[in-house]
Amino acid sequence: MFDKEIVLWAEKFWGLAGKFEPFPRSLEASISWALPVAIVKLPHLGLKDIYRWLQERDILVEFGTSSRALKACLVARSGKGIIFLDGCDACDEQRLSLAHEVAHFLKDYLYPREKVLSCFGDVIKDVLNGVRLPTPEERLRGIFNGVRIGIFTDLLERSSTGDIQRMHVLDAEDFADQIALELLAPYHTVIRRLEAKGMQWKNNNAVDLCCNMLIDDFGLPSDVAKRYGNMLIMAKRQPMSFREWLGVRST
Repeated sequence: MFDKEIVLWAEKFWGLAGKFEPFPRSLEASISWALPVAIVKLPHLGLKDIYRWLQERDILVEFGTSSRALKACLVARSGKGIIFLDGCDACDEQRLSLAHEVAHFLKDYLYPREKVLSCFGDVIKDVLNGVRLPTPEERLRGIFNGVRIGIFTDLLERSSTGDIQRMHVLDAEDFADQIALELLAPYHTVIRRLEAKGMQWKNNNAVDLCCNMLIDDFGLPSDVAKRYGNMLIMAKRQPMSFREWLGVRST
């Protein structure tokens, strides 16, 4: 359950923000301090709405997928990003969607880009920004493995109904979900609060108590709180001994 790499990505964000945000976290103010990212809320968000919004500002993007409804989407270029959110979603849903897109911006866009820049300097910016093609030498050196050139859009390789059809997209989405939860409801903080409440991990109501706390204290949507809470409790429970499984009392 506990993944140190997930924690490190969350710590990178809070290091950039300069301070931790109290719970429940909206992230909006922290993002303004931490990242060159704008947040745009549109009603009943869809790809066609994002395309129109960008086109009105002379920003041309080809998404390469069918139009469909979205909860959120990240568009990034030249080291900066725009996170689009469905403004009609409930606050807890927007909070989670925003954290998810922040995870994509950090892990899938900003840090790979900065890694290349640190190796080659500003001379490579025009390539990363899509202004020019990489030279044969640059290609041979393999610097673009995992780095997006030109405009980055948040892994939209899905069917018209939103189904994920490629494993690398599924893995990236799952990792972004985990970082989002660590930003909003950090594992160690949740465990400490549960222990402070005297949580008995094996009690039948442990999952419900954890779920309620994730909703009330950390502002997670109820369905996400239930899944996350169940994983937290299962990870903390010790496996049953054979005697316990049989229901044999200790003498």
